[in-house]
Amino acid sequence: DDFDNSTGTLGVATDSFTTNTAGKIGDGRAFNGLSGRLQVPDYASLQIANELTISLWANPNLDQQWRTLVSKMDGLADLYWALDTSDRFVVQVDYPQAADWTLASGPADSVWNHLVLTYKDPELKVWKDGSIVQTQTTGGGTLGLADNTSPLYFGYNTTWGEYFKGSQDEIRISDVARSGGWITTEY
Repeated sequence: DDFDNSTGTLGVATDSFTTNTAGKIGDGRAFNGLSGRLQVPDYASLQIANELTISLWANPNLDQQWRTLVSKMDGLADLYWALDTSDRFVVQVDYPQAADWTLASGPADSVWNHLVLTYKDPELKVWKDGSIVQTQTTGGGTLGLADNTSPLYFGYNTTWGEYFKGSQDEIRISDVARSGGWITTEY
């Protein structure tokens, strides 16, 4: 299985208990909800300060448990995107006034959802299937990720030990806040 970053700027992810599965585009990874995760070591290109886009295809098995999509947590400068016990999105992207942000909705169960999170001062946006789910005006400023040297995880977080249950495919992280047009085209 190939976990290389398509840009060549990151090394290979370490796979822990995920399995190959049919993805939205080619192969994806199945996460068992108990121990499956992908870990990417910290690289300077993951210490993002100003703008951020995370996009992925997710096919969740919703079960009203906390389930982490993506995390990069060190206790001070965190990135956390998860599903809560009501299967809604919860986002934390640290900036000067960090706080958890619980959205009114989440992904559809047992189908592929195109999910995108963007940050461009002062707005944090979550998109699902090419449409904005919600926009949050933040306190603004530099993202705490600029100083975060922890590994990046898909399907897991180190603080609460939450694992994703379902499949993920075509995960992309960028230091540019992608436009609505770009997101719609990718969907």
